[in-house]
Parts: sequence; C-alpha cells; structure tokens
Amino acid sequence: MNRLQRTTLTLCMLLGTGSLSAIEVEVEKTHDWGSGFCADVIVSNTSQTDEMWDIEFYPDGVISSLWNANYTQDDTSLMVQATGVSWNNVVDANDTRSFGYCADYKRPNLHDLKVNQTKEDVWDGGFCSRVEVQNLTSHRINWEIDFPVEGTIFTLWNAKYEQNTTTLSTFAKGVYSNDIIDGNDSISFGYCADEIEEEEEVIILISLDELEDILYDELDAFVLAILMPLM
Repeated sequence: MNRLQRTTLTLCMLLGTGSLSAIEVEVEKTHDWGSGFCADVIVSNTSQTDEMWDIEFYPDGVISSLWNANYTQDDTSLMVQATGVSWNNVVDANDTRSFGYCADYKRPNLHDLKVNQTKEDVWDGGFCSRVEVQNLTSHRINWEIDFPVEGTIFTLWNAKYEQNTTTLSTFAKGVYSNDIIDGNDSISFGYCADEIEEEEEVIILISLDELEDILYDELDAFVLAILMPLM
C-alpha cells in the first residue's frame, strides 16, 4: 500500500540587496514500498520577481536517484541541498519549478536509537509495559528495534512485532502513524505479556553411605528381577 505524504515549508532567502524572497517547497511522496519511496518536490516563487532557486530539505532516507536538479546530501544529517539545472534554475515570479527523487529509508544503527521500557501494570502472572524509542540523531529515522521481553506477548499496540518463542526477544517497527521519528524526538508503543514461570531446580544432598545403600538396593532389585523367572 502506498503511503502518500505532503510536506510544505517556506524558505526565506536573503538576497544580495538585503531583501527577503519567499520560496515555498512542497514535498509529496508518490510511491512507498516499505524500504524506500519516491517523491516530487515543487519549488514555488511567491514573490514578484524572478528568482534563482537554491533550497535545503530533509528527506526520510538516503537518495538513490534524483532528476531535474543538482544536489548534494550530507551523510550524517541527510540534509539535501538542491539547485536547478540550466533550463529550470530560475523560478519566474508567482511560478513553480519541480524535480523528483527516490530514496532508501535509512536503517538505524545501534547508536542511533535508545529504548526504554517501563512496566505500567503488573498482576500475578502478567504485566503491561510502555516502550519509548528515542532518536538520538538530528535526522529522521524509519525505526526498527530488537528488545527483550520477560514473557510471551499477547497484545501489542502502535507497532508491528515478531517475537522469538524460544528467546522471547522481540522485533518491532512502526506503523503508518509513527514509523518515522524526527531528529531528537521519540515515539512510544505498548504491550501486555504473560510471565514465563521459571522451573525450580531441586537439589537433593545425600551422603556417600546413603548413596551406597541406594545403589546396593537397586542392584539387588535388578538381580532379583533376572533370577525370578529361573526359579
């Protein structure tokens, strides 16, 4: 299912004359396939004079292709600086120019996200917890995490998840409403789980004499079981 998202921002550029020129930039996702997306960017000149445009914006991932513009992208912040090519680098007064790009969502590394779990409801045999996922970077992240759970999850909200039935480790990622975490921001989801009962280890201490008596008794019973049919 395609997720279409439109973002409009106004960039005020200081001209050489000291006056301000308003450039509106509208980014609209046209396709989304989970691991990446494509978007159209519309650059509008709302002033009364022609402008040579030069914009900055933050996409949700690493650009793999871009057309009808020149661009550079910062590897850390993912900020993109874009300018027009020879035939569209000037926006006429009250007119627009456009370009497009495709990008791969940036997968976070272990140091990009911080996960905090807080138990909010506990009862005999189960509990509910709130999980906060914090983006420690300055750029937007399409998040996914692995986290430990002290039981078997029977319900989870505001995220998609898979739980390993052996280790109980759980993989989670966002849903449509919270799959992107803005820089230095956080999202949260919750779950309820049944606690796993730990098997008690029983240790029986016996002396060597007691062990010898047990072994002799077992041996006598074994020998008797063999000889009885012959008697």
